[in-house]
Amino acid sequence: MTRSADRAHQLVDLVCAAGADVVSVPVFGVVLRPPDPALATAINGLTPSDLVAVTSVNGVRALSALNVTLPSGLVAVGGATADAARSAGFQVRLVPAKQTAAALAEAVGPGNGRVVFMAAAAAGPDLQAGLETLGWRVDRHDVYDTRLLTPDQRSMVAANRCDLVAFTSGSTARGWVEAGGARLPAVSIGPKTSAVAR
Repeated sequence: MTRSADRAHQLVDLVCAAGADVVSVPVFGVVLRPPDPALATAINGLTPSDLVAVTSVNGVRALSALNVTLPSGLVAVGGATADAARSAGFQVRLVPAKQTAAALAEAVGPGNGRVVFMAAAAAGPDLQAGLETLGWRVDRHDVYDTRLLTPDQRSMVAANRCDLVAFTSGSTARGWVEAGGARLPAVSIGPKTSAVAR
């Protein structure tokens, strides 16, 4: 598992329930940027026809730190992100069946309002481009950064003996390679992560 066990506990629980042993070797970490008053002002200026879009639990954490009220709830890329948003007290308006940024844009559909996008600095253009193509005005705000971690040698030796490696984001795939991870069969959270892993 290339993400810390506390951040991937649901996946770890499922894998363990299936009878496998999990070796947790986090290869990247997340650093939230300080709350930006301009971002809080932008969110407070939204109308009920506008949206806030979050594509990760970390985006929800950054949104929570702003202490704002959303006039129309938010749209989330997937179930874990939506669960985190609900736990933080936000109303979730939409979660696409396919949990990708492109699918989220498609599920939102055409519009002419504003979308405040709570993004990772390393996030790709799919959500913003998709929404803008559908008529939305997107205000992207990079609210967190990812950084590579250097796992200790003993952890990497144990991980390199595993039968399979799990990638939960493109950052975990890149981090695995940077940390000297073996070329093991891999599973990933989705097509974008698989493309990075390849």
